[in-house]
Amino acid sequence: MRPYRVIDDGWTEGGGSAPGGPLDTGLPGVFEDMAEMSARVAEIGARPGLWFRPLLPRTETGAVRPGMLRDSGLPLDPSLGVALDAVAEDVTRFRDLGCELIKRDRSRTGAEILVRLYRTIVEAAGDDAVVIGCDTVGHLAAGLTTVRRCDDDTSGRSWERTRRTGVNTLAFRLAQHNRLFTVDAGYVPCTPRTDWNLNRQFPDLVARSGAALFVSVDPAARTDRTARVGRRAGKTGWKR
Repeated sequence: MRPYRVIDDGWTEGGGSAPGGPLDTGLPGVFEDMAEMSARVAEIGARPGLWFRPLLPRTETGAVRPGMLRDSGLPLDPSLGVALDAVAEDVTRFRDLGCELIKRDRSRTGAEILVRLYRTIVEAAGDDAVVIGCDTVGHLAAGLTTVRRCDDDTSGRSWERTRRTGVNTLAFRLAQHNRLFTVDAGYVPCTPRTDWNLNRQFPDLVARSGAALFVSVDPAARTDRTARVGRRAGKTGWKR
């Protein structure tokens, strides 16, 4: 099996430790001809490889979002199509030079950014506060949020939407309850436009499951009957 021989970052013009792009020329006097370097590596029976940092250029381009300035370089914004085009151009060039291994370095993923955000919020809130994650990524929020709102909004206008996004959410997410976080399948809406004979089944179901129960009641829809159901559900629902 042929081993890889990898040129560490710092091979570009500017030298030093990871000077960043442009990545179209090598370090004068050392890596002036990268295609020749790859060919020489192949001649000795190894497979040429290259290490680079895809999001760190030395010069400002259209792939850098305005205002994103740092002492160590001008970070590309990977949410911009022009930035992705620039990265693709570099990688294509490396392949054309004969590189068979390409190592990318120092680019934080979206998942890492979200986890850092979730951790910052929960640590700042302290041990005594309940942190509810709404529109959070479930497996990334595990352990970093007390309760997670898992549904896509129930409705005070349509029982069918509440059934679809609330009841179904509870059915499919309850396996995560008290394992990843406390499950919140959506608030129970009570308005003059909701059929209480149908709607009352939802708080009863949530309360029996032990999941978090949130109720949103329009004062115009409040009756002794809705109040009784609310009190009964509150006694059996989730408590911290």
